[in-house]
Amino acid sequence: MAATGTVTVKWNTQKSAAITLYTQTTASQVSAAPAATDIYQNGSPSLGSGAACNNAAAGVAGAAGKDGSGGNGAWAALTVNFGNVTPDGVNYTNCLETNAVEAYVTTNDTAGVSVQAAITGTPVGYDTATNGSLICILPNGTWNTGSATAWTTSARAAAIQMGSTTACSSGTAITAVNSTLLNSTVAATQDLNSDMQLNLGPNSTVGSVTATLTYTVTAN
Repeated sequence: MAATGTVTVKWNTQKSAAITLYTQTTASQVSAAPAATDIYQNGSPSLGSGAACNNAAAGVAGAAGKDGSGGNGAWAALTVNFGNVTPDGVNYTNCLETNAVEAYVTTNDTAGVSVQAAITGTPVGYDTATNGSLICILPNGTWNTGSATAWTTSARAAAIQMGSTTACSSGTAITAVNSTLLNSTVAATQDLNSDMQLNLGPNSTVGSVTATLTYTVTAN
């Protein structure tokens, strides 16, 4: 004689996503103290005789300073420090740090997730005034939307000439509200390495600025 019985087993696997940030990366998920060639300024137009981007040679494309060497404190992990920046009286000042921020994103959601960034603690005139300031995120390599994205190092050797503190002619402007960096990260790993550029308007307001850049991952 034999007998059988059945039990129903159920579960519901929830969507999940994770993000980890790194700064001054030299490889995937590796933060490092900045090298001497991390910060570049735009050499056109001429920026006069002052040290424009953290001791970079004025008016020379590709001249570099060292992150944190010019003031605003020493280097620290998860910090992008442009140091002392001297704005021009007429022209916009552009300062670029290569391999500034890596956002390492994983998810099990086949519908994908969106990666956004917003900035808080900004100075007066940020993203508005002609004598204000603006942060631009410039992707390194191709950020895929339908497949995994691998870490790619920067290929830039100079800041990009931008004459605005309200829009980025290259990359994505980080405003005081969420700004989408990438949509539809599909079910895999997105290793989003980027350069960061600081744009200052002519005679930009004097001040020591400590702002916070917050990355957010949300389900689509």
